Amino acid sequence: MPRTRTGLDLYWPGVSNKAATFNGTTGREERHTVGARVWGKIPRTRFDCDIEGAHQFGEVGSADIGAFMVASELGYTWPEAEMAPRAYVGLGYASGDDSAGGRVGTFNHLFPLGHAYMGYIDTVARQNIIDFRSGVSLKPTPKTAAGVHGHYFMRADNDDALYNAGGAVVRTGASGSSRQVGGEVDLTVEHRLGRHASILFGYSHFFAGKFIRQSGPSDDIDFGYLSFEYTF
Repeated sequence: MPRTRTGLDLYWPGVSNKAATFNGTTGREERHTVGARVWGKIPRTRFDCDIEGAHQFGEVGSADIGAFMVASELGYTWPEAEMAPRAYVGLGYASGDDSAGGRVGTFNHLFPLGHAYMGYIDTVARQNIIDFRSGVSLKPTPKTAAGVHGHYFMRADNDDALYNAGGAVVRTGASGSSRQVGGEVDLTVEHRLGRHASILFGYSHFFAGKFIRQSGPSDDIDFGYLSFEYTF
């Protein structure tokens, strides 16, 4: 019987910043993150899963930190079907702060990967956010991979801000009362030109939600790109 590929990751990074601000609390940030991730194929099925959770503690100035995040994804692959499609659904939650000043409840995304988890436009970070996501990936040809991915974002706490992928504040918590941030659809097509080269096309659209409309300019965002990669 073939082996089932599974994995367990355990981590405990620490970060120290001379100056940080989270929802009105400012000072030196000393933050620890303790987390675990379990991922892999579910034995004797075509399902795969990815589950991660992390707790953060420490101080910002004289205020304590108490923050957390959970992320999950469940996928299903049809290996015998044409183009071997895989569909998935997922849910992510990263805590926010319930009042300005004092104890910090905002999860710090630390060193995020651009485009990797919260949409390709990078408008949203894993901080004070709820992310409902789903998508489909397939292989139209042996050298071509395509995918359509969707996100629906809500603030975890409507007293805290919306943060982008770099951790910067996009809109302050006080600028709107709604939790509805908006949605994003991402389309990607990658084709391998040979052993070393590949070309990637992508298009993304962000649909502004009620909180964005309440808090300032609210035009939707369109993002398209074409890249060439050569690996030596």
